[in-house]
Amino acid sequence: MKTLLTCWGSFGEIIPIVAISRKLIERGHEVHICGPSDSKRAFGRDVGSYTSIFPRFESPEHMQVFTERIFKFNIGWRAVSEVINETAEWNFKLVSDIIEEHKIDFAFISWTTPATALACKKFGVPFQEVNLYPMALYQESDPPVMPRWRRITAANRSMDIRKKARLDVANAYRAMLPDLRNLTEAQGFDPDTFDLFKVATPQINRLAAFPRRLLFKEESGVHHLKNFWSTLKPRLHENVLEFLTQGEPAILITLGSLITTRKSRLFDTVLSAVEKLDQKTVVLLGNGSKESYYTAAGSLILGNARLSSIAPYCKLVIQHGGINSITETLGAGLPSVCLPMSFDQFDNARRLKALNLGDYIIPEKLEQAQLAATINAVLANDAIRSSSERWRTDDLLSEGLDIEEALSLGLAA
Repeated sequence: MKTLLTCWGSFGEIIPIVAISRKLIERGHEVHICGPSDSKRAFGRDVGSYTSIFPRFESPEHMQVFTERIFKFNIGWRAVSEVINETAEWNFKLVSDIIEEHKIDFAFISWTTPATALACKKFGVPFQEVNLYPMALYQESDPPVMPRWRRITAANRSMDIRKKARLDVANAYRAMLPDLRNLTEAQGFDPDTFDLFKVATPQINRLAAFPRRLLFKEESGVHHLKNFWSTLKPRLHENVLEFLTQGEPAILITLGSLITTRKSRLFDTVLSAVEKLDQKTVVLLGNGSKESYYTAAGSLILGNARLSSIAPYCKLVIQHGGINSITETLGAGLPSVCLPMSFDQFDNARRLKALNLGDYIIPEKLEQAQLAATINAVLANDAIRSSSERWRTDDLLSEGLDIEEALSLGLAA
């Protein structure tokens, strides 16, 4: 089968699509990718074609401006929506060309590339949206937990169930995407009932690329992929392995692939707090940095490493609450201290605490003493350690659909 996968965003939003592509290729399917130019290497040489949807960042300066806009401890939907809206027509044209040139039979798409769905509808290509985190489902069994819904959506009513939140967010999202809305109308579809904005009608056969147990109860119509990307563990340099295997397990700090960690007040606060606890510390830098060095206190700073490779040598992960960081932390059976800053991170962090898998602090006014106390409390909590250990990779891999079942699900929708 000739398949198309489209994606854009942080590393956590790219890696599940990478894993899906590899599984499709293993099963003999032809795979074509439309994704960020700087992610081409991650997909490997076996893809049929790779089309750059648009650069994740045009330059280091562009990256700095972007992160400053979206990581001021707010949701950041508007900033990202501007990028999606401005590139909607370009995305639509690229995907249309790929569909026609390669005779695409099926597509997996990310929420960050909505014009792909429009192109698929135009050419009659069945597609499956990959829901990357629980918040994307807006399931009614959960209370709304995003702290700034009302400010972002201009909603004046209390949102007592997530369906109301979903309606408000969808309306706000429509307003943020006028170019995409116009493009949808130009192709002969109603933006208010098009699949991208479908809210009030029942949604069935939804595909989720996150662990089933992050949901508080079973959701009808939701099917989960097996978490096979937790097995993607690049080898570590022998010097890094030597550091990790000597003495006590480390505390791992990772604040995501977008935040400019070395220039961040938050980064400085977190690293100082952990080093003062006299704990062995490993820090993963974001933004594709390749440098590695030791701090004066002996902490190891790594630019080019994966959480899944480092986590087996650690006892705690301090992270931003991005879904890939959470999944890989859980796959290693480790507890977390989350510092959610944007997007789905607030929701993910509160789920971890509710499931007794760690704790979180809203980092807007984070103090070293507060973080140190939270770290010590989580490490000393036997119930949290026991709950975390039950989430090891073997258990995560045993749940959910394999790639052929996911294909069948999409084709049946």
